[in-house]
Amino acid sequence: MIVSKTIIKLVCVVLVMITLGGLATLSISAAKDPNRELLRGKRVGFFGDSICAAGVDGKIGWAGRAGDANRMIWENKGQSGWAVSNCRGEDKTIFRQVFEASDSEYDMIILHGGTNDAWESAPIGSMSDKKLSYRQYSTSTFAGGMEKMFAYLREYRPDAIIGYIINFKFLNASVSSLNNMQEYVEMTKQICDKWEIPYLDLYSNDELTAKLHPKDLSGKYQTSYLHDFVHPSSAGYEILSPYVSDFLVKLITPQSDTEETAVDTTEINTDDSTDGKTALNTEEDSKTNNESGCGASLSCVAICLFSVALSGTLLCIHKKNRRQE
Repeated sequence: MIVSKTIIKLVCVVLVMITLGGLATLSISAAKDPNRELLRGKRVGFFGDSICAAGVDGKIGWAGRAGDANRMIWENKGQSGWAVSNCRGEDKTIFRQVFEASDSEYDMIILHGGTNDAWESAPIGSMSDKKLSYRQYSTSTFAGGMEKMFAYLREYRPDAIIGYIINFKFLNASVSSLNNMQEYVEMTKQICDKWEIPYLDLYSNDELTAKLHPKDLSGKYQTSYLHDFVHPSSAGYEILSPYVSDFLVKLITPQSDTEETAVDTTEINTDDSTDGKTALNTEEDSKTNNESGCGASLSCVAICLFSVALSGTLLCIHKKNRRQE
């Protein structure tokens, strides 16, 4: 049987492309972070102010998006108007949020705050020289409120993994004190380091700042992602959530550091019907997902082997045709 040289060449090119595509798929699959699976089914509580609370987003925010992305059981305990210090009242401190949730069983606790402290120009205060009991700290300053919160968690939640999210930067807030929170940020980092609390520094991320504060052709800031230049819209949380999701992975990874995490391309699944919690996937679902992943890998291997075998067959036919000619 005589087969056209052109057809043979075309088929070989296509098969090579299929083989390379299959190998690339295997490489990507192998490159997935295995530590993300460690978060599956873990219970996580998010505490903070209105940006954590995400009232404009149905209480989902970065808590729900990051929790769902990592298949965790999550709760968003954030409250609008609450602060690290008592600048809004003693009954509206982030410490109070954590204290009132003392009966909740969390594997991971994620804290956030500082916006309302900066809004009210709350005194920053100073960090104590030693680690004291939480009862010895006062929430009259930002530093005191933060140390009180950390001291309580270290004393009463010794087994929980704790992380802190430093708020993103504001550029066009109507309250001028919000547009420069650097002193609050620096104090946060010092206290986190003292208490060995890993933190995610969104404030210092210039790439993120540019994404959240787009400008139109005239140079005017737009409200696409921060609807009032302070509170994120749903689209804004879509930008923020991958950072938080990666931070959660880093927290559970052995020997994780406290540096800012980079955005990955992990798809965040959102569901408008979410009511603040996500159900734990059953073991059957887990088994199905694992089998699907293995099946996909085996399929790629089979395609690659088939392509190589077919390429070899066509080359043999080509050589035979040349001898016949």
